[in-house]
Amino acid sequence: MKKQRIELKDCGVTFLEDEHRYFLGETELSGITNAISTQLGLANAYDNIPTAILEKATQRGNEIHKSIQRFNNEWYNDDSPQVQSYIRLCKENGIVAEANEYLVSDLKHWASSIDLVARVDDCTFDLYDIKTWATPTNDNLMKARYQLSIYAFFFTLANPEAKIRNLAIIHLRETEKDHISEIIPVQRIPSDICEELLQTYLEGKQFNNPYDVPLDIRGQESLIRNLLETKANVEEQLNQIKGSIMKRMEALDIRSWQTDTMKITRKLASTRSSFDFATFKLAYPDLNYEDYMRTSRVSPSLVITV
Repeated sequence: MKKQRIELKDCGVTFLEDEHRYFLGETELSGITNAISTQLGLANAYDNIPTAILEKATQRGNEIHKSIQRFNNEWYNDDSPQVQSYIRLCKENGIVAEANEYLVSDLKHWASSIDLVARVDDCTFDLYDIKTWATPTNDNLMKARYQLSIYAFFFTLANPEAKIRNLAIIHLRETEKDHISEIIPVQRIPSDICEELLQTYLEGKQFNNPYDVPLDIRGQESLIRNLLETKANVEEQLNQIKGSIMKRMEALDIRSWQTDTMKITRKLASTRSSFDFATFKLAYPDLNYEDYMRTSRVSPSLVITV
């Protein structure tokens, strides 16, 4: 039996936009942004940036949010580069706006508004946060991840029968130097961890972020960097030696050298044929390939970049 279409519920919170204050009846609720920044140790992240620059960036971000909101609500296109990029991203990714600035709350202490709720089907939704960052650093990505995860937690409180498929950031930035329009997927943080962050803030305690790089691994960062640099230098030296040996063996037309502890073998140039499955599939799209596909297990691996 097909489930009945879910319509988003009003959580009962009033938002005073000019004052940026939330009320549930006569009770004032707090936004979540400061709590997240404080508990992740990012409260002073913008201390070195002049106030005028911060205010200008905030104003510009608010204008972009309002332009997108107006487009979704009224189909008014102000032809700004950000709105054009937003429209393109929606078309490319099948984003169907259901609500803008959708208010959510725990109905006790907190309230906030989700930039964009997109409907996937009758019972499923995606949640998006619109960002105008210059660069998506690890810190602001982590902050946005908690922000969206808390949104998801509050969203399900108001709409318990609804399913949340994906969380993502819509990153829009149009300046003389930057032309960025992208969707950054975000992995949801479990609601109990989100609750812990908010509760420790209320209690004046420090939150232990389980997604932080552990201190013992941070302590090995210099060692890891030095080892990777040493590995790169050693490989470069070895390749130079191998190149020199190859030239001498080719000049002498020798295929193999051997000592008591080492054997050097020169492989001749050759060609290799491989099956271009992608091209074949395009040429014969109606064929069933499942019976001919072989699945092999790939072992887990770790990649470290510096």
